[in-house]
Amino acid sequence: MIKQIYIVKVLNNNAILTQSSKHNTAILVGRGIGFGQSGNTYGEIDESKIEKSFFNYDETLKTQLIDMITTFDEDIIEVSNQIIEIAEKKFGELSQHVYVSLTDHISFAIDRLKNNHVIENPFYEQIRLILSEEYQIALQARDIINDKFDIVIPDHEVGFIAFHINAARENIKVNYVVKEMRTYKEILIMIEDYINMKLDPILASDLYLIVQKIVKNEQLPLAFLIKDITNLSLFPNTKLQKLYKKIIKYIEETNSIKLKLQQKSVLAEFIKNIN
Repeated sequence: MIKQIYIVKVLNNNAILTQSSKHNTAILVGRGIGFGQSGNTYGEIDESKIEKSFFNYDETLKTQLIDMITTFDEDIIEVSNQIIEIAEKKFGELSQHVYVSLTDHISFAIDRLKNNHVIENPFYEQIRLILSEEYQIALQARDIINDKFDIVIPDHEVGFIAFHINAARENIKVNYVVKEMRTYKEILIMIEDYINMKLDPILASDLYLIVQKIVKNEQLPLAFLIKDITNLSLFPNTKLQKLYKKIIKYIEETNSIKLKLQQKSVLAEFIKNIN
């Protein structure tokens, strides 16, 4: 269906900035959608060519989207969109910010890898196990990037892509995901040093959910509420008491927060049951 629409600006052959009213603008993306069009005038658009529409963005995101579309290689944008489409089929609609953050990451990752500059992902193992659904999407992303640019994406880079997908799924910034994962990894190391073995994968996943909610300051589900958390005799031995105190101190100091009674209670209950 052909539709007449006011085109504010042609961003490139595949993207245009449009306006339907004074306060209602949209970025439309689709192969060839901007070809032959002009800005500040009405144009006829084939709606079947529209692959992605950006509405309801704030001005910061609008500026970032326009900058991305006009700056980055169109092949990189296309690959990023393919990856996001796969992720949205799995998780539902993602935060629109992922179109900027993932495209930006892929562009710089390709540049780094072409110059043989590989960055180690310090959270790779935790991402692979804890963010397993996002990691599977990131594996598909690797194949898409490899095929398009004839470049080998290493495992650790797959982990970084999974970070971006998780951030978009949770509608938070990537640095918040990194913060959660760093806190989780350090606590996991403390616990595994104590038990002198790897933590059971199910318990490890439970621990991540607890840490994630604490860092976000969200309500935690309670299986048991320990009412008098100051009574450390609740723990079966002194070493476990020390582990609990160490973990609480680390979380509070690293994240500049003061844990609530309920958060301490859930952590205490978890730690009590790791033996």
